[in-house]
Amino acid sequence: MSLQAAQDFASRTHKLTDKKSHGLYLGPASVLDVTASGAFVRLPDGETLHVRLAFVVAYVPAEGDELLVTRSEGAGYAIGVLNGKGRTCLDLPGDVAIRARGGNLSLTGDRGVTIESQEVQILTGAMKVVADAAVHKLGSLVERVRGSLSQHLGSKNTVVDGRDTTKARDISLLTEETVAVNGKRIHLG
Repeated sequence: MSLQAAQDFASRTHKLTDKKSHGLYLGPASVLDVTASGAFVRLPDGETLHVRLAFVVAYVPAEGDELLVTRSEGAGYAIGVLNGKGRTCLDLPGDVAIRARGGNLSLTGDRGVTIESQEVQILTGAMKVVADAAVHKLGSLVERVRGSLSQHLGSKNTVVDGRDTTKARDISLLTEETVAVNGKRIHLG
């Protein structure tokens, strides 16, 4: 159900069921405060009601959210989010697998995507990373390339605080202009 359809339904239902004498209500409500057991909401007529969260997906509302709430004989429940800025949290026990069978899986965050774990493993046949800028901060790094490592750089600046060792069967250093070697001592051979 689209947001507009849910709001229209809630508005029509509110007009039909807003009879305090029956204590029945189904419609929109604005979140005033969030508690450990639910939320305090304000109904359109100004009445304040405490509702238990009965969402299909674990959603933690924020102050100012518009929820779809129902009340019967004094008990109130939030059953949907009409307009929210709170947080949805999927907290599942055990192993969890997400798969897009026959299609692509896309994760998008308007302000970012964070992956946090004791260990992250990426297994793929090919990998492409495209970014305007990247920063790697590592305690240590080991790379093993079975074939060839090829880099095409605009320029390169490497700073090594300790020792820099390169070992190879053959090394070729080609330049179109100047090669500068600067050191207190230079050993050849």
